[in-house]
Amino acid sequence: MNPMMHAPSAAQDPKATDTDGLHGLARLLKKGAASEPASAPSHTEPPRAFTATVTQDLGDGGFELLCEDGERLQARRAFDCLLVPRPQDRIHGIRAGHDTWILHILERQDRAAETLLRPPGAARVRIECESLLLQAHQSLHLQADALMESAVAKTTVVKTHHSIDAGSLGVHVDNHLSLKGELATLNASALIKMDAAQIHMG
Repeated sequence: MNPMMHAPSAAQDPKATDTDGLHGLARLLKKGAASEPASAPSHTEPPRAFTATVTQDLGDGGFELLCEDGERLQARRAFDCLLVPRPQDRIHGIRAGHDTWILHILERQDRAAETLLRPPGAARVRIECESLLLQAHQSLHLQADALMESAVAKTTVVKTHHSIDAGSLGVHVDNHLSLKGELATLNASALIKMDAAQIHMG
């Protein structure tokens, strides 16, 4: 064998050089990955139910609550919580993320206090069913800027006295108008006017 001829070294072999370079890159990447801190796994706290006492009406739909463990929270009513809470009411609520909601009113200390039914954020409420009974044992008040009634037939029964107090009163009947009573009085301080094709009296 010619002493001048010998097998090429790893430094002279291009394939060996490429292999060593890949191994070195892999070691660097592995070392860098090991030195980086492991990212904390994402964790979302599940919704948590609780009971609390209403301490204050904050206005604008907000309420301050005192939980049984002493924690104080601010909450809003859930959309289907139709009753407006009052201070000292015991409620059932839920916490979901940064939101706290009042779901139900469990107990009211002052039973004589007014109960307000007001759906949160609802501009219009519609009740639809086959039959509806609205009953009050003492008094029933209807108050509105404009009140409209529409029905195929209407019957009003008043056992004692029926009074109407209005700035003006207009009655329009398409067919027959009948007023009947044992006694009838029609008074006017200025003028009584009757107009018809025929007027029968007596």
